[in-house]
Amino acid sequence: MLRIEANCFPSWGLENGRVQTDVLLAVSGAIFAAALAITAGWNGRRSLAQLAFACGMAALALESIFATLAASVASPDQMLYWQNWRFISTSLLPGLWIFFSFSYARGNDRELWRRWRVA
Repeated sequence: MLRIEANCFPSWGLENGRVQTDVLLAVSGAIFAAALAITAGWNGRRSLAQLAFACGMAALALESIFATLAASVASPDQMLYWQNWRFISTSLLPGLWIFFSFSYARGNDRELWRRWRVA
């Protein structure tokens, strides 16, 4: 297992006192995706579509955070560590979005999943 050292977060996208554009976009994307996930997850009326959307947006926020961390570390080993976490969070996205699209496309999502259950 790879150890995380104390200097794992050295630059956070700062080069000569200026923030890199890609890091700024990734962090702002993570903030907005997390805000959407929290808003959708804590809404009063919960449906499967809302929960699937919240999980998908949370996975997108995690992917963006891991991309930022991978771009801002100094050593290749640390970058590989964060890229592995990024790929794990990215691999969850297709299943979450398919689940969301099936749930959202029909008004009766519980009936749809009930019919798909193995008898």
